[in-house]
Amino acid sequence: MNKIDKSIRFVNFLIDLVVIVMITIVVTIVFGSLTGSEKVLIWIVTFVYYFVLESLTKQTIGKMITNTKVVMKDGTKPSVIRIFMRSFLRIVPVDALSYLFGKNNGLHDLLSGTRLARKDAEVAE
Repeated sequence: MNKIDKSIRFVNFLIDLVVIVMITIVVTIVFGSLTGSEKVLIWIVTFVYYFVLESLTKQTIGKMITNTKVVMKDGTKPSVIRIFMRSFLRIVPVDALSYLFGKNNGLHDLLSGTRLARKDAEVAE
């Protein structure tokens, strides 16, 4: 099974974080300051970013750069419902902490039944 280590996942996280912050800044500029709602806006942008990109392409900008993609644990293509679960679980604060406890998979992977794989790896339909 084609394992992706924590360093690649961390690079994905950093790239995606930069993109999410940039999107949030643009949304704030376009719609004005939402004083007191910045955390909610970041959660919404984070969810939408991951859900839309991973539903359509199985990749985010970070995954495109590192040549990785989202698959089910058995290597098959994940359903939209699994991507929805994965995206929603990302906004749970303990998800980021789940990487500190020795696993290469975060809470969003464990509970949605997904994992990362190299993009050039075959995926069963």
